[in-house]
Amino acid sequence: MNILYIGSSGALSLSPFKKLLATGYSIAAVGVYHPVVLRNKIIVLANKSLESESLALAANQHDIPVIDLAQPVGFILDQCKQYAIDLILMSCYSKRLPEALIEYAVDGCFNMHPSLLPRYRGPEPLFWHMKDAAALGV
Repeated sequence: MNILYIGSSGALSLSPFKKLLATGYSIAAVGVYHPVVLRNKIIVLANKSLESESLALAANQHDIPVIDLAQPVGFILDQCKQYAIDLILMSCYSKRLPEALIEYAVDGCFNMHPSLLPRYRGPEPLFWHMKDAAALGV
């Protein structure tokens, strides 16, 4: 099973990505919105803390291709076909996926969200969850 892992550049996207790698799952590609690339290489900033928080950089370090999800859906689907994507896993990705991309994944598309849904959806869900002192868990 080939996985397209979609996320942002924060720790809540990077941590599940690293866990999937450590457990031997086949991450065929990583999708991020507007990765900073130059000649198919991720631009590495001098600040080490920024490097360690970049999902695109982590993918690059593991020789996993990065798909720019800001591209037209046809381009994204072509990339998914190239990498034989079966399953999409997402964590902390703030944009809606095109319906055609969701339908493409024959084994499904699953989103890991850091807070309880639907109440704590949208931008900054953890802030509102903590502000309301809401109970943790499902």
